[in-house]
Amino acid sequence: MITDTDTAPWYQQIWLWIVFGIPGLTVIAGIATIIIATSDIDGLVSDDYYKDGLAINQSLQRYALAKHLNIQADVHITDGRVVLSIRSASPITQPKQLQLRLTHTTRANLDQIVALSWDETDKQYAGKTQGSFGKGAWYASVETDQWRIKKRLQPPFPSQFQIP
Repeated sequence: MITDTDTAPWYQQIWLWIVFGIPGLTVIAGIATIIIATSDIDGLVSDDYYKDGLAINQSLQRYALAKHLNIQADVHITDGRVVLSIRSASPITQPKQLQLRLTHTTRANLDQIVALSWDETDKQYAGKTQGSFGKGAWYASVETDQWRIKKRLQPPFPSQFQIP
């Protein structure tokens, strides 16, 4: 009588790895998915989307005026300090303050609004940022009550750029 017995150790059995391996990988993938989903807040949706929608027409008029006046801004950011100068083809009055909005494309918690004040001695605007800039694309906009200019910044975040 001939008997065929398998004498290989248990860890060399292929069916053991198939039967226990697939569910084991599924559990590991599920844990990884939960960690990824809960590690960061998703900031893609505006809190007040209705108000944002109503403000679109006003924003479009401000963009149109800036384009008509051919307004451009040179921005330099070094060590948390922002220096900005405005150029225009048409004569414009220099406002006492400007706003520089640095908006991350997907993470609202990284957005910054920098108040820039006119420095009479240097003939430019100056202000301070609130920390560093994360990875990813950004939007930079300079605005007053009358006009607004905007530009998309590709990664890595540049220390010098022009808008538009």
